[in-house]
Amino acid sequence: MRFAITREIMHQPALDKYRGREISPGVECQTDEQLDEFVRNHAETAFHPCGSCKMGYDEMAVVDGEGRVHGWKGYAWWMRRSCRRSSPVT
Repeated sequence: MRFAITREIMHQPALDKYRGREISPGVECQTDEQLDEFVRNHAETAFHPCGSCKMGYDEMAVVDGEGRVHGWKGYAWWMRRSCRRSSPVT
């Protein structure tokens, strides 16, 4: 582990106004061995119980550009209006 590189970058003068105190892993972790142990004890997955589906008009797409489910007349995948602005154009 080379967390020291991240610390070196964060202590550049250009970042002075943005940098606060190190919260995690904390200044007590200095050696690669200490940092390895910290990662082993605190790492976790970014599991999120959802997925995504292909949007488009080809046979692999599940919904069209408006969120309408292919093959299900009148059924649309719900999407907040604010999210639609950033959804891809198909």
